[in-house]
Amino acid sequence: MSALLVLAFAAPAHAVPRALARSAGVLAIAPGGDQVLVAQTRGANLRVVSIPLAGGAARQVFSFDVPSGLVPVSASLSASAQRAALILEMGPGPGQPEAVQTFAGPLAGGWVTLQPFTRTSNPGAVSPVRQQADGDRLFTTESRGEDTRVVVRDRLRTRWRSPRARPSTWRGSPVTSSPRTSAASRSGAGSWSATGGRES
Repeated sequence: MSALLVLAFAAPAHAVPRALARSAGVLAIAPGGDQVLVAQTRGANLRVVSIPLAGGAARQVFSFDVPSGLVPVSASLSASAQRAALILEMGPGPGQPEAVQTFAGPLAGGWVTLQPFTRTSNPGAVSPVRQQADGDRLFTTESRGEDTRVVVRDRLRTRWRSPRARPSTWRGSPVTSSPRTSAASRSGAGSWSATGGRES
């Protein structure tokens, strides 16, 4: 059984809400500029479609087949008018996340892997917690054990920010980390990551 996702946030108060998309298999939605991105899963495939707020046909902007033996478990989308980011959790079945991978790119498509396919049970595994797109920049909160960092990415460079942080080295890159997630890190946002399955 499927229901309809109803578009109401972009309409004037007097307007009648209109159906946006069927909710069957929908894992996440995110508005970006004059589009709405919808992440949907079917079997081992996850795809993201872009739907114009003004009305019109949905257009696929991203598709990914998860590795054999796994299925998409959950997804987190964030988008601005220029950029979108996706965190994808995978596992052997619903409610059993065992791996994560993240992607990002323009709303029109051409998304790339930002963090490779990662088994979250591996020692020292880095896990993306949340993401936020702001114009052409992406803010990502990532954790590894008790350490948390906020990563800021734009087209040309990556910067690491964390209040009251101490210098350290994380995966071969100069970063700053804090012993535990601070309030600022929790309210920060962001995300990108991935590879391991097959993009199509």
